[in-house]
Amino acid sequence: MAYAPLIPARKRIAIIRNPVSGRSTGIFERTLSELEALKVDYQVMCTQRAGQGRDLARRVAEEPGWDAVAAAGGDGTCNEVASGILGASMPMGIIPTGTVNVLAAEIGQTPEPQSIAHTLAHGVVRPICIGKINDRVFMLMVGVGWDARVVAAVSSRLKSLLGRWAYAVQAVRLLWDTPSTPLQVGVGGNLEEGTWAIVCNAGYYGGRYRIAPRARLQDPAFQVLIFNSHGPWERMRDLLALRLGRPGLFKSVRSFMADRVHIAGSPSECVQIDGDLAGNLPAEISIASSRLNLILPPAPDFWSLSSMNPERCTSLGVAPVI
Repeated sequence: MAYAPLIPARKRIAIIRNPVSGRSTGIFERTLSELEALKVDYQVMCTQRAGQGRDLARRVAEEPGWDAVAAAGGDGTCNEVASGILGASMPMGIIPTGTVNVLAAEIGQTPEPQSIAHTLAHGVVRPICIGKINDRVFMLMVGVGWDARVVAAVSSRLKSLLGRWAYAVQAVRLLWDTPSTPLQVGVGGNLEEGTWAIVCNAGYYGGRYRIAPRARLQDPAFQVLIFNSHGPWERMRDLLALRLGRPGLFKSVRSFMADRVHIAGSPSECVQIDGDLAGNLPAEISIASSRLNLILPPAPDFWSLSSMNPERCTSLGVAPVI
């Protein structure tokens, strides 16, 4: 797609890059070339350790002269950058170069460098809701139980070798090797039991699998999926339902809408947020009080809906969070 050589809306962008995220495809370098063609001044800051993306983003938000910050990496990198600027007016864009780019799928950002650069320079900015779990934030989802164990089992080396297939390899192995443990999930004033739970702030999961059609980044509510699978065959059944985008296909999967969730269980049970390991239970999950200003590609129709639309919130059975 060809873009008109317009004066960029954002002329100076700080790019925070995770250099070990994903596999080299040339997307990052070609995006920089496209930004140069658009007359955008940028500075690349590379992370060297976990959590550094948050610190760099916070520093950028406090310095004058920047028009935006961009996260170059996967969903974990986006999470770090978002946590660093949350509460500031600084908008955030993305350069999706990670192993799995769920946020890119959610907002309709393609991996085409010209499109990425045009979005960073000219894309619209919209406030989105961010989740909070204990003392951390998340953009997309929280997983407790089986999928968090899969995330814990995938090493950086395996991801660099196999890409997103690294998760599939470990998922197959853990179908048989991991016993189910009970979870207690407090949602909507009720206490539900299961063996695996996903709290979705966005519709997509694991790439371009839409498992939570009622979860939207602009709405102050989560779609909570609670599984009650025991053993490998029941897990395979639930994974098939997720792969088909129909988590409610089987009665063992229950779905709820809520703006607050409490998950308890064994203290050794893993928790993952946005595809990265984030400690263990218990988990207190809510909507963060601040919104994140996200730079979007040409807006699909659903982005025209205000994140605080009271009719939408009423239809979900939750109250707006102010």
